[in-house]
Amino acid sequence: MYHHLGNEWLDFALELVTQFFQEDTYLIQKPTHSILRETLDHYYNQKQFADFLLEHGLNYDKRKLNVYYSREKIPKADVELAGTPYWSKSRVEEFCEKEKKRLKKIKLNHIWAQD
Repeated sequence: MYHHLGNEWLDFALELVTQFFQEDTYLIQKPTHSILRETLDHYYNQKQFADFLLEHGLNYDKRKLNVYYSREKIPKADVELAGTPYWSKSRVEEFCEKEKKRLKKIKLNHIWAQD
């Protein structure tokens, strides 16, 4: 492959091969490393994660998120750098939507139980 591709294309091809084996074939079930395709602007640390949830109407602060993280109530971090967990923007948005639906369901069940 390296004989036929230039530097940029070779880099891209190798990344695609890795992605294929991790995500499409599931032959690599527990990857030992992660390739960051985006800059850290696309990833949230715990404080940014909590701030995002708060901005979208969910009552979360960094402490609450940390407790939920230790209890595995929020998704596993996409990447950990120097001991700091980071979640992708899409994972944070997905969790936010699921949490809103979960809380809405609880609220509706509580209202129905009162009737």
